[in-house]
Amino acid sequence: MANRRKFSDEYKREAVRMATQLGVKKSQIADELGINANLLGRWCKDYLTNGGSAFPVRMMCRCLRVSPSGYCGWHDRPASLRKQANERLLVRIRSLHAESDGVFGSPRMRDELRYLGETQPPSCGSVDAE
Repeated sequence: MANRRKFSDEYKREAVRMATQLGVKKSQIADELGINANLLGRWCKDYLTNGGSAFPVRMMCRCLRVSPSGYCGWHDRPASLRKQANERLLVRIRSLHAESDGVFGSPRMRDELRYLGETQPPSCGSVDAE
């Protein structure tokens, strides 16, 4: 198995800067740099979500091919009811997992959650799914 290549932050920033140029596709830049286009896309996404101060939002939106207004709308929007329910369920699952010293598997966890009155819509594929 080949060793994974490691890239410095400076190299990644320069690659992202090149990918944000108008009229240039990420795949072209990735080919020039000898990296996978998906890797370059992930770097662009990482810098938008984690390194927002490193690059202007407009530049990163151009790199990801999303509208700045769409990004700002998504960023400022409160979590959906489903996401809130999933986060609440995850807290309960982690709590039960810790209480059981990590021995509950998914069937037993589902049964315990049902016993505690936790329900999820069947479309979620959790808790009530058979």
